[in-house]
Amino acid sequence: MQGTMLFKTILFALALPGLASCGGGDDDPLGGNSSSGSSSSSSSSSSSSSTSSSNSSSSSSSSSGSGSSSSGSASANIFDDGGFEMGLLGFSYWQWLQGGDSSQNDYDLFLASGTDIHSGDHAFELRCINPSGCGNGARGGAFARIESPVGQEFSFTAWVRCTGSGDIYITAGGGMSFNCDDAWRQVSTTFTSNESSFLLYLRNTGTGSVFFDDMVLTYADGSVPQPIIDYEGARNVTIDGERVLVDNEPYLALGFWSVPFDQLDEVAATGANTVTSVSGGFDYFYTGHQNFADRAYELGINIIPSSSLSARLDEPGIFPAIMSRYGNHLAIIAWLLADEPDLSPDAHMDWMTITPQVLKDQHDAAKTVYDRPVFSDIQQSWNTADVIA
Repeated sequence: MQGTMLFKTILFALALPGLASCGGGDDDPLGGNSSSGSSSSSSSSSSSSSTSSSNSSSSSSSSSGSGSSSSGSASANIFDDGGFEMGLLGFSYWQWLQGGDSSQNDYDLFLASGTDIHSGDHAFELRCINPSGCGNGARGGAFARIESPVGQEFSFTAWVRCTGSGDIYITAGGGMSFNCDDAWRQVSTTFTSNESSFLLYLRNTGTGSVFFDDMVLTYADGSVPQPIIDYEGARNVTIDGERVLVDNEPYLALGFWSVPFDQLDEVAATGANTVTSVSGGFDYFYTGHQNFADRAYELGINIIPSSSLSARLDEPGIFPAIMSRYGNHLAIIAWLLADEPDLSPDAHMDWMTITPQVLKDQHDAAKTVYDRPVFSDIQQSWNTADVIA
């Protein structure tokens, strides 16, 4: 198995919102240096691509919020939430200092609303919070890994607005830079993926803020894979003192951290019964393979999906929608609200720290529509009473 698949014994000591013995982090798979600086608007890597952009102050004609579940329709979208209405599900985050070292606190990420959106209720904002450390090679960004049929041609559009400098970089198709005049503009590209997956980066490469909204990714003909879910439903999961009961039986979760779809069979062969999905794996994108949770259920593997990066946007109001949209499956026995929300801002990036009150508010919002355990992995600087109080 890949080295990133760390073996975990997931112990459910779930208080309010709870604790679990887990660990891990979200790193840039490219090491941060494989695509330094801003990419040109029509650059390409190993595959062909073309890009364009246009100014607009009117509402977007592309879809926001949930993507379509039917191939070829006007609102078809491989991104289930291309408008960031539920935060950054399926994305990871990184930032780099001038010179390529891992940054501390130069950039932060926010869920924009009000006048800072293109459509819907939210947009994604990457903001420079330390101007002396931003730009000149420093950059911050969010990235997603998209699975792809080898040789598949794609079409991508997004609406962007910026006050400094930024770009969108696709490892299968090069980069799209855009003018930063604080006006919304649409950017687009077509590209061909010659690998089984590619990375899509949303980046702030300077000072100021960059906003992203209404992203649409389809096959070149406008179609998307048809999402099919065969095992919707809810398991009976309860907490009995220090025990977790799944379907009225004591449960000890043994498994792996952040497992991709193509390794589920290998996980099942080890005898593991549980996997998490911190920065991928779970179906937040319509990628064409069998539904991740369906396959896990057929293999006897239970799932703990994660909303860790969305939780770090400090927006409790998005969690009822997240749980309603993704929590209804027979393979899901609990939900990981945030991985290590107690990271110290003195030793880590400020954006990674979630205050106990915000975490509790997010937990409470999720529980308004979700009846299974919602917990967080607290390892660093908090006392349990900080959360329960």
